[in-house]
Amino acid sequence: MGMYYSIVANKETNCEDFFPEGLSNFLEQFPVSEYHSEVRQVSQILNINLDSFQLYDDGDADVQEKQNYWQDIDAFAALVDSFINKIAENKDYYKKIRYSKNTDSLNQQLNELLYTKDENSLINQLEQLYENKDLSFPPDRGYLSANRIIEDLNELKGILNCYKKAGATKIKLLYG
Repeated sequence: MGMYYSIVANKETNCEDFFPEGLSNFLEQFPVSEYHSEVRQVSQILNINLDSFQLYDDGDADVQEKQNYWQDIDAFAALVDSFINKIAENKDYYKKIRYSKNTDSLNQQLNELLYTKDENSLINQLEQLYENKDLSFPPDRGYLSANRIIEDLNELKGILNCYKKAGATKIKLLYG
């Protein structure tokens, strides 16, 4: 079982609660560290603050007491609309994303070296990893270039509209 986003309303509804899987995978890349995730690059290219997607309840009881994860549904829906509009206005934005070109082959090489237990080769490979700045970028999964993000954002928009029609005023993102 993997980690994924989900969404809930502050009111019981009959709405679909499944956060779009592709969008969840995209948002999971957002690092707290200095890595250059797709979501961070998209945020910068489109000049849009996507931090609201990073306000999620991960089930940590100590943090839950200090943090209110509920967000205004109208403000969150406006962010989703703005995100969709910015993509529509900048159709080639995804071409500006920098990806790692060697991630898959490098992972395969590392796996092979780990199983052969060739310590010198493994050390050499790790040194190359350290020196190769391209590896801090994500691999291209084709999510943005295939425009699947728009499908997922529209699906999320539909969930939010359903919540609003049911009388919900707030949403909470969950991650776990």
